[in-house]
Amino acid sequence: MTPLNPYVFDFRKALQATAVLVRADSGSAPSSYLRILKLLYIAERRCIEQRGVPISGDRFFALEKGPVNHHVMNLIRNRHDRSAEWFGFIETDQTKIKIVRDPGNGALSQFEIDSLQWAV
Repeated sequence: MTPLNPYVFDFRKALQATAVLVRADSGSAPSSYLRILKLLYIAERRCIEQRGVPISGDRFFALEKGPVNHHVMNLIRNRHDRSAEWFGFIETDQTKIKIVRDPGNGALSQFEIDSLQWAV
């Protein structure tokens, strides 16, 4: 938690939100992980605008191609202390992301799921 981000990152919600987006975006085929990061950012912003709180509590990180969720980006790039756990559910290669085991969606509210699906 920092003054710029008063929320605590929720790994489980970030994992489940990413899986919702991958399923909604491509079904069983791999998606572009950069596209999923952008969709997650859009859904997070919608939740903040509509309810005043983000989905995952992640902070945003500016990249050349636009903002992304900091922790999720590090998870995808295997630069996070929980990346091994992440890769038990989500697999990435150079540009693609896919679900290898369903993490469920029990940590997400219906509004959050709807926001994620809306972003796609």
